[in-house]
Amino acid sequence: MSDKADDTSFPIRAKLVIFNACRQPTTKIFCCMCQRDVKPDHPCRWVYLTSQMNAVHPADLHLRTPKADDLGWQRIGIECARKLGDEWTVDRPRIE
Repeated sequence: MSDKADDTSFPIRAKLVIFNACRQPTTKIFCCMCQRDVKPDHPCRWVYLTSQMNAVHPADLHLRTPKADDLGWQRIGIECARKLGDEWTVDRPRIE
């Protein structure tokens, strides 16, 4: 039996990120939720996103097999991280 999330006996927690595309970012460093620019010297958090803009809970990442079309680790501003829930984000992504 597989220990990956594709197996229904191992559900993962996922939460839809409500994407707001009203503004265009002016830099390459921006929040994935509201598209506001994140200044390099300001703190931000990181969230793992699937191709459908679902945030995967950091504690459940090891249960899920990454897909080629996943968006992966994306920056999220502090305010948006609070709206999503801080438990869905990390200070720094751990790349394996």
